[in-house]
Amino acid sequence: MFQKLFRLRKHRSSSSICFPYIFYFLTVLLFIVCLFISDLLPKRSQIFFENVYDTFKQLTWENILTEKYIRVHFVPFLYVNICKNDDQLLIYVLSTLKNSERRNHIRKTWANKKYHSMLSKTCFIFIVGTQASGMDTENYQKHLNNEQQLYNDIVQINHRESYQNVVYKEISALQWSYKYYRFIPFLFKTDDDLIIDSIFLSSIVHSLIRKDVKNTYADKNRPHLMSSLVPINHKAFFKGWGMGQQPTLREGKFGISLKVWPHEILPPYCSGFGFIMSSGVRDRLYRASLFYRTEYVAWIGDVFISGFLARVAQVQCTEFGIDYEQTGSKNCSCLMKKKSMLTVCSTVLHMGIEEYDEYEKAWKFILQRHQPIAANETENKDEKC
Repeated sequence: MFQKLFRLRKHRSSSSICFPYIFYFLTVLLFIVCLFISDLLPKRSQIFFENVYDTFKQLTWENILTEKYIRVHFVPFLYVNICKNDDQLLIYVLSTLKNSERRNHIRKTWANKKYHSMLSKTCFIFIVGTQASGMDTENYQKHLNNEQQLYNDIVQINHRESYQNVVYKEISALQWSYKYYRFIPFLFKTDDDLIIDSIFLSSIVHSLIRKDVKNTYADKNRPHLMSSLVPINHKAFFKGWGMGQQPTLREGKFGISLKVWPHEILPPYCSGFGFIMSSGVRDRLYRASLFYRTEYVAWIGDVFISGFLARVAQVQCTEFGIDYEQTGSKNCSCLMKKKSMLTVCSTVLHMGIEEYDEYEKAWKFILQRHQPIAANETENKDEKC
């Protein structure tokens, strides 16, 4: 009896040891099959099989037992027909579950494609998390589900809303776009408390894709901008509001432990106000995130993505050449009028003041920027700053 029991235990032990090797064998076999089949199919089918392999590649035996690396979990929406096949720019906006009013004002202004033809090939999405328990979660989620059905522009991750979890939102944008819209050549990241000249951004991308140094608006207001951007290899294109020589804080909201980063100065990074990257940079950042251990994550969204993760991915976010403004004085509209190259401006929402009229006022000036001169001068007569 004991001999049989011992043999049974021994047999189970051997099986548990062999299982990881069987798993790896099946993964390699699946990869070979995917490569063989994908060569016989169109490009979009190839992308499908690459996604299948990427999924299996992440399921190493170590990761099955414990999540030691950054992993984003998505809420299962039907993510189809959000972007178009010929889109050139994906603008992803970090939002929160309860910020529906901000999203609605953005949809009416700088994310409304009807206002300008240059936006016809720009796709807009909002990245949100899940609400913490005890905060009217059910009603917020119900409202978000209705919002998604109405606008089809929400990507939700199954991570609670918190400042630290902004890192998961950043990674989710990389992963989601890699999986569903890998063919869109450029991406721009921003937040829902900011006002963006999306028309100018879209025109820059249009020029980059055509490798055309001529850009009517840029040539008029910053003549050498496009000639400095166009020659850059798209595989390394990563631009934003550069933040160099920033001190490493050890405590508080922005605190980073000695284990994560023992140096007194942070690695160079770009502000979360807005940075643009090519799909090639996105791919490198996403793949690097798959093997980034959570114990070494700096839980500050922009610092981690464009600084720490960028170092591992061997890419660097450098100065864009457009203008940014962080203000709490409720004057984005006047700033947009006075500063022709101001492309990203913070609203009073960034300072915690719940007022929304800046979106419409600033957007009016942005539209006037890109209208014919005669019409522009006529409409500016009654505007005061």
